Amino acid sequence: MTSQLGILPPEILHLAARFAVTAVFNLVFRAGVVLVNFTGKNPNVMYETGIAHTLGKIVIPISQSLDDVPFDMKHHRVQKYLANRQGLDELRAKLAGKLSQLGT
Repeated sequence: MTSQLGILPPEILHLAARFAVTAVFNLVFRAGVVLVNFTGKNPNVMYETGIAHTLGKIVIPISQSLDDVPFDMKHHRVQKYLANRQGLDELRAKLAGKLSQLGT
């Protein structure tokens, strides 16, 4: 009945959430550098940032607005960017330079 209404049973939702967390962890675990975008204040980004820091990964934070960066992350160098063609081109160039400095 619930599937006919487009509602998933709680055990399926729990399994999907557990899979998502595992998938995120595995992606961060395999990454050499983790790019985090704080634009929009998405709480998942803070979780993923925490995983990356815990695993000792290099974290490169970006955001369209510094107001979206949590207070406890403001001491990191956050690359601000504009969400237009020129802004994204500039961001791409800055990220390429940063990755080159890191030797990745």
